[in-house]
Amino acid sequence: MPRHDITAPGPAASPKRDTREKLARASVVLHWLVAIAMIGMLAFGLYLSQMERGDAKSALVQVHKSFGSLVLFLVMARIWWRVRQGALAPIGNHPRWEQITAKASHHFLLFATIAMPLTGFIRSIGRGRSIDIFGFPFIPQLLAERNDTISAIGSTAHEVIAYATLAVLAIHVTAAFKHHVIDRDGTLRRMLGARVA
Repeated sequence: MPRHDITAPGPAASPKRDTREKLARASVVLHWLVAIAMIGMLAFGLYLSQMERGDAKSALVQVHKSFGSLVLFLVMARIWWRVRQGALAPIGNHPRWEQITAKASHHFLLFATIAMPLTGFIRSIGRGRSIDIFGFPFIPQLLAERNDTISAIGSTAHEVIAYATLAVLAIHVTAAFKHHVIDRDGTLRRMLGARVA
């Protein structure tokens, strides 16, 4: 991912580009939309995993897949925007291990936001099903009959990535509060759209 020199915005800096002191509005909006969508989908998935099989669960699974497909489009927009903007410059001086952990968690969360919908698609394809978005065709039925191997790969990957994402999210949120409460470096305020020193 390219990294631009955004440590000093200067008088010519565009409000449409991220700077060290302030993020573009699109960066803030896309971050929080994807965050809320992913947390909602994870909670929805956990709820579904506790339901007994039946018509009610089948109907909710279809809703889950529809929202998951829409989230994938949102995620692709965010990734395109982040690549276009370049990596964010960190605020403050932090230990090397903390910088590495932060970068790794950010990369994993970006990966997970793509992998979760895709592994869900693989599971549905392996079960010989098409994928619709609220009744509108999205991915046609690709297999004439169920393939248990493909379905199992999609199901296992979907579940493992979901639980790993929950763990990394917990670390991510904890780190955000550490920046805000202990370090007082403005990282969280910048992600909320404020200008920081």
